[in-house]
Amino acid sequence: MGRAEFGNAIYFPLFLQWFYDTLVLGFICPRAWGCPEDVLQGHYSKHVSSLSAVPRPRLLDIGVGTGHFIEHAPLASGTTVILADINENPLTEARGRIKRTHKDVDVDVVLADVFELGDDKTSSSEKGAVKEKQSRACADC
Repeated sequence: MGRAEFGNAIYFPLFLQWFYDTLVLGFICPRAWGCPEDVLQGHYSKHVSSLSAVPRPRLLDIGVGTGHFIEHAPLASGTTVILADINENPLTEARGRIKRTHKDVDVDVVLADVFELGDDKTSSSEKGAVKEKQSRACADC
């Protein structure tokens, strides 16, 4: 079982909708990282709000979880949010939450393993093939 298949098995929709935020934000953040959710959200929101000074702001979130931090961030109208994850279920959950909260924000999803995106030696035709594969994979997200 590869990383994506394993991740999709763990990050199934019911888990993401009902348990993920409680586990990660309520337990892991304060105990493992030593930083409670409200402090993390404050830092996140502070930096995201600085994008309001930029015309057509864009925000990239890699490893999206449920989209909790973007869902609760002060996004400027017209912002484009790009969500990237190796797993389809978190992309679907995060996109739905963000669109419900921020109706005037565009949300694009990219199904990708960020550890296999290539480097400067990757040919443009290879990059195009990866992008086309990702677009087809996320058509239903």
